[in-house]
Amino acid sequence: MVTTLDVGNPKDIHPKDKKTVGLRLAYIALNKTYHKNVAYTGSQFDHFKISDKQVKIFFKSKSLWGRLETSNGLAPKYFQIAGKDEKFYNANATIKGNKIILNSAEVKQPVAVRYAFVNAPITNLQNGKGLPPEQFRTDKWKESWIQPNLDFVPIIVSDKK
Repeated sequence: MVTTLDVGNPKDIHPKDKKTVGLRLAYIALNKTYHKNVAYTGSQFDHFKISDKQVKIFFKSKSLWGRLETSNGLAPKYFQIAGKDEKFYNANATIKGNKIILNSAEVKQPVAVRYAFVNAPITNLQNGKGLPPEQFRTDKWKESWIQPNLDFVPIIVSDKK
């Protein structure tokens, strides 16, 4: 599987940019099957640290392929942080060396982070080889929109008499 967060189209589940997807699949084969030293994955989340109102995101150094950057020179997009109230807010993100620094005026004491945890994000964060990181979350909170429908009662139909 490859990450296509940077080449997708929110209005079409099938990316038009087939070449990039094919190349990323080839990179996996070259690295995993043929044991070539080829970058095959984007930066992988390792851990995070909270100090005051800031969150520092650390990635596995081997997955950076030299650095973190954005494809367009702008700030990284689609980071969110939440406090103990479990409400996520968009975070301001900056790259500092090989980590991401996050903060949000709405969250005074952050406790959790999510990256690209929205429908159809077109991301701009990438490693030194131009590969985007996978989506991640640091919380295990239950989503309010995944609540079961308690009004629904299944009707069991049987042909046995």
